[in-house]
Amino acid sequence: MQILGSNLTEALYELGATGTLQALTKVSDGQYFEVWEISEPELVKLEKIPASEWKSSYGWWRYGHCIYEGSADFEYTVNGKVMKGYEPQNNFIQSEFDSYLDWLENVMNLSTETNIAIVAISLAQDNGMTLAEFMNTYQG
Repeated sequence: MQILGSNLTEALYELGATGTLQALTKVSDGQYFEVWEISEPELVKLEKIPASEWKSSYGWWRYGHCIYEGSADFEYTVNGKVMKGYEPQNNFIQSEFDSYLDWLENVMNLSTETNIAIVAISLAQDNGMTLAEFMNTYQG
C-alpha cells in the first residue's frame, strides 16, 4: 500500500519501519510530498505510535480514502494533463490548475495534510493510477 507524507526518512529509520520511496514531488521551495510503499504490518506499526511520541522531526504521513471516491465525474487540466476529479465544493469555474494542490485548494476548498492525502489516494484510484503515479503526474 502507498502512504503520502513528507520528511519521513528519519521516522521510518528510528521506528524500525521499512518502506520504499516511490515518488518525491515538489510542493514549494524545500518542501516535498513523498509517496512510500509500505506493507500493512508496517502501516499498523506507524498507526500505533501515539501523537505525543511522534517527534516533529518525523514529518507527517496519512493514509485513507475520502467520501467522494468513485464519483470523479468532472474533468480538469492539472499540471497540463487531464485529471478526473470531483464536483466543485464552491462556485469555482476554473478548469486548469498548476498542480494537484492548486486544484485541491481551489475546487475542493481543502488544504490540511489529512485532506491532501486522502483525496489524492482516492483520486489515484478513480484515475486508475497508483498514488505515486498520480502525484508524479498531477503534482509534478
